[in-house]
Amino acid sequence: MAVVRTRLAAAVASSSNTTSYAGPVGTPAVGDLLLCVVAATGTTAAGTMSGGSLTWTQLTRFSYNSGADTMYVFWAVATAAVSITPTFDCTGDAATGAIIACARFTGLEGQNQLYVRQTATATGSTANPSIAFPVACNTNNAVILIGANGTNSATQWSPGTSYTEMDEATYTTPAASLAWHDRMSGETGNGKLMTNANTTPWGMIGIELYAAGQGPSTADAQGMGFFGGMSGP
Repeated sequence: MAVVRTRLAAAVASSSNTTSYAGPVGTPAVGDLLLCVVAATGTTAAGTMSGGSLTWTQLTRFSYNSGADTMYVFWAVATAAVSITPTFDCTGDAATGAIIACARFTGLEGQNQLYVRQTATATGSTANPSIAFPVACNTNNAVILIGANGTNSATQWSPGTSYTEMDEATYTTPAASLAWHDRMSGETGNGKLMTNANTTPWGMIGIELYAAGQGPSTADAQGMGFFGGMSGP
């Protein structure tokens, strides 16, 4: 089965300077695996996600812009076909703003939990953010690239060859952006690029998700699969 990614709803951006940010509102199908990414400025909080009475798990947390801003990735499995509002919480260290983008997946390994083959992170301040995965990607798997930086110009991000932009959103005070690019199959290399001419500090996260039949059939103690990989908080 091929991996299919569907945007839950358009990304939501807010600079309300608070500890709780509501994300996109959408209705998944029962059994969909949900993945939500957050780029939050002015916070290094541990961060949690809630919404839809689902069990949300943090896959990774990663600081950029000299540690001033943080990116988060959360996942959950939809248990009912009802409207949900994934909501990011940064109690203890209010964010000056946050952008939340969410998608739902079918065709992944297991489907009742997230099986990750590998992740990668990078920071910088040059044009065209890039990362390198530890090993070359499996051509059958899905690859997701998340980029964030300190600018708010519209449509500044462009996906690399064979990648698709699922979402891009910005806010103004302070200036911030987030983009989600992905490829559901066909990737074979380990170096990944997101085109962006701006040179403000940026952060980038790459995630390779096992397609059905490609990954472990039994979870390890961390629930990630015997061959899974995870960037810890």
